[in-house]
Amino acid sequence: MNIPTAFEVGAAASITKTITLEDVESFAKISGDDQPVHISPDYASNTRFGGQIAHGTILIGLISAILGNVMAGNDYTVIFLGQSCKWISPVKLNDTITAECVVTKVRSDKPIVNLDCICTNQDQIKVMEGTATVYIDAYPYKG
Repeated sequence: MNIPTAFEVGAAASITKTITLEDVESFAKISGDDQPVHISPDYASNTRFGGQIAHGTILIGLISAILGNVMAGNDYTVIFLGQSCKWISPVKLNDTITAECVVTKVRSDKPIVNLDCICTNQDQIKVMEGTATVYIDAYPYKG
């Protein structure tokens, strides 16, 4: 079975991104989730968060970027089979988030990989943790 070294047990990769108002507004438009806590400073200032927060699911996009762009590159396609996430702390506008994935298991019979996933902010506060299970498909696909 052909698994790239980036997906061997113990392999890790990360990306860092500052979550901006533009990111949140774009995600609200794409997803249809335009709750005022995300897009209205006045509304958000009167919530338990004291200001606007990013959509938690933006962090899932960071995990996807690690797996597809950083770890797989152009020689493989990553197919999500499942993901679980626990959001621990809110992500405020202009927080800088580092997302990291670590390979914990590779099946011996199929190119299926399990990973631990974590996101932390610029203060090293954990904002999300979870797991992902992906299928690693060689490119181009040869059936």
